[in-house]
Amino acid sequence: MVKAKSLGQWSLPDQTPLAPVTVVAAEAKKKPPKKAPKRKRSAPADEAEIPEDILPPTQAVAVTEGQKRRINGKTVSLTKLLSCMKTLKLSAVVKLMELTQGRRRASIFLIEHLLSILKQVCPRVGKKSVPWDKGEASTATLHGDLTQISAEVEKLLPILWNTFSKTVSYFRDQFNSSAVVTTETDVSDQLADLLRLCLATLEHIFSWNHISVLPSDSDAVTTRKRVRRDKIMTVLERALIEEESERSAGSEAEKTIYEYLIDICEVVPNVTVAMALLDCAATIQSPREELSNRLARNTLEFLRKEWVDKEGKPIKGAVLTSAVRKLLGHYLNLRPVNYRLCAIQWILAKKLADLVPHDERRKSKVYEQESDDPDLGDKETKQIFACFTRGTFGTIYKVLFVAMNDVLANDVIQPSGIILRKPSAQECLRTWNIAAGCVSLFGLMLRVRELRSTSLLVAAIKEGRRFLALMCNKNSSFMHLLEDKARLATVTENVVEIIKSVQIGNRNFQNICVHAKANRSNILLKLVPDFRVTNEQWMRAIQSKLAGINCQEAFEIGLLKPRDINGEEIVYSGDDRSSSTCSESEGEQNAEEVFIDFLDY
Repeated sequence: MVKAKSLGQWSLPDQTPLAPVTVVAAEAKKKPPKKAPKRKRSAPADEAEIPEDILPPTQAVAVTEGQKRRINGKTVSLTKLLSCMKTLKLSAVVKLMELTQGRRRASIFLIEHLLSILKQVCPRVGKKSVPWDKGEASTATLHGDLTQISAEVEKLLPILWNTFSKTVSYFRDQFNSSAVVTTETDVSDQLADLLRLCLATLEHIFSWNHISVLPSDSDAVTTRKRVRRDKIMTVLERALIEEESERSAGSEAEKTIYEYLIDICEVVPNVTVAMALLDCAATIQSPREELSNRLARNTLEFLRKEWVDKEGKPIKGAVLTSAVRKLLGHYLNLRPVNYRLCAIQWILAKKLADLVPHDERRKSKVYEQESDDPDLGDKETKQIFACFTRGTFGTIYKVLFVAMNDVLANDVIQPSGIILRKPSAQECLRTWNIAAGCVSLFGLMLRVRELRSTSLLVAAIKEGRRFLALMCNKNSSFMHLLEDKARLATVTENVVEIIKSVQIGNRNFQNICVHAKANRSNILLKLVPDFRVTNEQWMRAIQSKLAGINCQEAFEIGLLKPRDINGEEIVYSGDDRSSSTCSESEGEQNAEEVFIDFLDY
C-alpha cells in the first residue's frame, strides 16, 4: 500500500467558499471493503416503521460523498496536477534556474522539467520518431526555432555547470572528510539526485543531433556541426575554469571536460550516478586512448564496490542486474579494440570462473587457461568484484559473449563483407586462440546447475550459433589460415588447438538441443534448427577448405555419445531405442552428435 505524502494545501475557488485542495506525491491505493454476509432476522411486530421522509431527531443528517469533498477539500496527485498545467517555455526554465541557484528542491524540479523539454526540442542523434508523437510538434514550436533554442542552450550551460560543480564539491568534501556524517542523509540523497540529473542533461545535449556528426553526413554538414559542438564545449570549458581556478584551458575543450569527468569518479555517491557519468562520457567524441584507459580502470572500481540503496542496504535483484549490465558494457567499450578480447578472457577466466564450484572446475583444465590483461596491474587482478555474484552471472555471461562476437564481427569481417587488409598469420592465431578459449569456457559453464537458467541457455545457443557463423565465413581470418597449404603447415598445431577448444564449447552448445527435447522447452526448441544448420555449415566449410589444398585426409567426422546438459552420458535402454520418440528424430540426433578430428598431418 502506497502512503500518500502531503506536499501542501492551496485554496481554489469552488461552489463552496474557498474549498482547500491537497496535493499529494501519490494517491494511496484503496483496498476494497470487506463485506460480511448479511444475516436474516425477522423484525419485531411491535416495532413501528419509520417513514422515509421523516428522520428521527437523534439520527444525524446523511451527507453524500460529494458534499464531504466540498467541505473537506479534494486530494489531487502531483502527476495529475502537472498534466493539467501548461508546459513552461525553455527560456522561462533557464531564467528560473538562474534565480534558484543553490536551492536543491527547486533545482531538481526545474532540471526534470528541462529534460522533458530537451527531449522534444533537442532530439538525440539516430533517434527515430514514432507516429503517435507527431502531434507534439505544436508543443515544440512553443520554445522557438532552432536558432532561439541554440541560444537558450548556450545560456543554460554556465548555470547548469555551476549547479553541477557545487554538487561535486559537496561530495568531494564529504569524501575527503574523515568524520562520518549521519544527520544529513536527506540532503545527501537530494544532492545525489541533482548530480544524476545534471549528468543526464549534459549527456542529452552532447548527443543532440544538431551538433553530433554522423558518418553519412556530407563534408559541409560535418563542418557546420563541428563548429556548433566546439562552441558549446568552449562555453562549458570557460565555466569549468571559472569554477576551478587551478585548471587552465587546453587545446581541446572536450578533452578538458573528459578529464574532469574522470576526476570526479572517486566521489560518485551511488550506482545511478555512476551509470549517468559513464553515459555522459560515452557521448564525448575522440578521447585519447590514455584517458579511455583511466576511465576504464575507474569503471572496474565501480564493479568492485558493493553499492547500497538509500536505506544503507546492499542493492539486489533487477536494480543490481541492470547496473552491472551497463557498467560492464561501458568498460568493454572503453578498452581498445585490439585488447578487448584480452579483457573479456581475463574477466571470464579469472573472475567469473570463481563463481563455479571447485569440484566442477577440477574436472577440466580449461578453467586453468592462462589469461593476461596487459593494462591491469597486481592491484586490479587480486581484488574481489562485489558486483559479480550468482544473481548477476547470467547478465555478465551474456554481455561478455555478445561483446566477443561483436569484436570478431567488427575487427575481422568488415561491414561490406570484404577484408580490407589481410592480417598476418600471428595476428589471426592470437585473435582466434583467445576467442576459442573463451568459447570453451562459455560452454563448460553451462554444466553448472546452480548458475544455469533458461535465459542463460537461450543466450548461449544464440551467441554460439553466431560465433560459428563468424568463424566459417568465407572472409574470416581463420579461413584465411586454411587457404594456403604452405601457411597451414607452419601453424598446424595452433589451428588444431583452436578447433579443439571450439569443439569443447560447441559440444556443450549441442547438449542444449538434447536438454530442450528432454524438457520440452518451446523457447529453446525454436532455436535448435537454426543452430544445427549453422553447425553443419561450420563443419563443411572447414572440410571444403582442407579439400581445396588436398588435405581432406587430415579431417574426420564421426559420432559422439549423447550427453545431457550436465555433461553426463545418456544411456538408453532397449525399449527407449525402439520407442517412437527416439526413432522419429534419429536423423536429427546423428546430425547433432558429430565431432571433428585432425589426424596426423
